[in-house]
Order: sequence, then C-alpha cells, then structure tokens
Amino acid sequence: MPDVIMKAPSDRAAFYASLAKAQGEMGSAIKDSKNPHFRSDYASLASVLAAVLPALNRHGLALVQTIDLEGGVVTVGTMVVHNTGEQLTFSSSCPLGGRKDVQAFGSTVTYLRRYSVMAFFALAPVDDDGNDAARGENLARRTDHGSWAKDKPEFEGALESLGLSLDAVVEYCGRQKWSDLRLWGHDDRAQLLADIISGQHPGLHRPAVTPPVRRAAEPASSISTRTVLTAKELSKALGGMGLDLGTVAAWCAAHDRTTPILMAEPQQEKMLSWLEDGGIATVNKWAAAQVDG
Repeated sequence: MPDVIMKAPSDRAAFYASLAKAQGEMGSAIKDSKNPHFRSDYASLASVLAAVLPALNRHGLALVQTIDLEGGVVTVGTMVVHNTGEQLTFSSSCPLGGRKDVQAFGSTVTYLRRYSVMAFFALAPVDDDGNDAARGENLARRTDHGSWAKDKPEFEGALESLGLSLDAVVEYCGRQKWSDLRLWGHDDRAQLLADIISGQHPGLHRPAVTPPVRRAAEPASSISTRTVLTAKELSKALGGMGLDLGTVAAWCAAHDRTTPILMAEPQQEKMLSWLEDGGIATVNKWAAAQVDG
C-alpha cells in the first residue's frame, strides 16, 4: 500500500471552495484499458486525467506531478495549485519490488500517478459501457441558474435551425435522467448542441441536409462579423449565400469542424469569408452528394 503524506494550504476557504466546485463537475474515470494478467479492465492514466483536468482548470486549479527515486522506492509528488497561489501538496510512495529496470520504474510511476489522483478526487472507475450514463450524471450535477435567461434566445434559435423545439430537447434530457438543461451552465448547453449536430444523440433528429438552392451571394460588406453571430444572424447571412445553417452545420460535423453557432467571432468571420471565396460550391456539392446518396 503506498504511503501518502499531505500538506494543506494556509488559506483554506478560497482553495477548498474552488476545489469543491471542480469536484462537483468531474465525470467518472472510464475503464479503457485491460490488464492481461488479472483479466480485468482498469482506468488508464489518460482516462483519469481526462476526468479531472477540465473541471480543475475551469475553476483556476492546476494539477502538477513530480517523480523521485531513492533506495528502490518511487515517490510521486502531486500538487494542486490555485490561481490565488495557494496549493495542496501530497506524495505517494511505493517500492519497485524484485524488478528494478526501466519498465518496472515506469509502471510504478504510472500506478502511483493514477491512484494518487483517483484517491484524492474520490474518482470511481466505471465500465466503458457506462460512459454515456457517467456523462449524463456529470451533466446533471453541473448547474448554473443564472445563465439561462441570457442563453435562452440564442439556444432556442439554434434548436429551431436544427428543426428541434426546446420542449422536445428538455423531454429528451428527462428520458436520459439528466437534470433540466435550463439549469445547466452555458458550456454544457453548447456541448449538447455540438453533440446533437454530430449525431451523438439518436433520440434527437440530426439536422437534415437540404438540396442546395442557387441564390446570389450577399456582399461581404453587408455581413457583420464584429461580434459573435447568433443562430438567427448566421441563418440570415448564410441564406444570402444560398445556404442554410443546418446544411453548413452538417458539413462542419462531417469534416470535424466546430459547428457555426459555437464558433468564436474570428472563426465565424473566417468561415463566411471562405464560403464567399468558393466554399459555397464545396458545401453545395457535398450537400447534393448526401441527397443523391
């Protein structure tokens, strides 16, 4: 059993407040690797870090791990640092055992890093087929009561452009045993839109690809790109080019691009410029192929 030594920060209040918020947003560590000796599945270091780092970083926390070897004993130091300068440090140690080669050292380090993080953040590994359930549980815990009023017009407009209603999506979330999406944070609602467009929610309609309509392109000077465009503004701008938002979103999803309604202002500006410079024909050709296929 590894020895664990911990040191608490001096200013506990701010540090632990951020840590509690981050831990509330962490998902489960997915068992994505197999142990051939014990014929069992386990969560790899990559899976463990993927479960904790995004939530930590959102709340001004960073995770740092160091390695030391002395007298055949490997020690991994782990430090959680807050943006106020406060930090929590702890270390875990484990002997190398009979083998003392590089492979044994690497395996011991990885073991200590995985279990240090899992123990500290109380992560429970789950089977891979529990991935969707774990993600749903994670989303259900992440709430932001203040952002819905601000997000509602754009979110409903985005759903409308995809041929969906807010009620239908709220009902779908209920069937997944998730909390009401109106209580989620902005980032989670944006991620849900991206997942819908990329086809990850078969219970909701994937945006239909419509046959291209040939219309004259609107001059670039008439399209404002000074701020992030809403779904309705994007629909209007794309409509002037003979395109619709659903088709462009589907093209983006098929080509591993960010969906237009989630793009930052520079990305939207670049996309619109690309469309005007010949991208319209590219998207129309792709859309026609989908309809014919």
